[in-house]
Amino acid sequence: MSEASGSITVTVEIIGDDPERLDELTGALREELGLLDAVAARRAPGRPPPPGTRGGIGLSLRDIILSGVFSAGTLGAVVKIATEWIRRSGARRVVLEEDGDRLELGGQSRAEQREIIERWIARHAAPPSGEKDA
Repeated sequence: MSEASGSITVTVEIIGDDPERLDELTGALREELGLLDAVAARRAPGRPPPPGTRGGIGLSLRDIILSGVFSAGTLGAVVKIATEWIRRSGARRVVLEEDGDRLELGGQSRAEQREIIERWIARHAAPPSGEKDA
């Protein structure tokens, strides 16, 4: 059985600069993505505090880490949740990134976005069970 596991960073971008709203929206998207069976979703660690200041590293307001085995179907479900969430929440964009390869959702026509999504999923999906890695 040939399966590859990995992680994907999901970044939420909103219009304006409202940290509370960004935190709320990112948390809501994390909860939705966490409902997928094959995926674990958690908030990414925040940036370290500036030198000479007190405090620990909190959680990122905009980043979510997904980990799991990402089949084409699972990646398609992640993308569907994110695109529907953008429409409902009014967020400007969601970026999925794995190994430096970014998929930006939001701002494209439906046809253009569908083509970009299909290519990105093809590059990152784990091969189906029984197939050998090339």
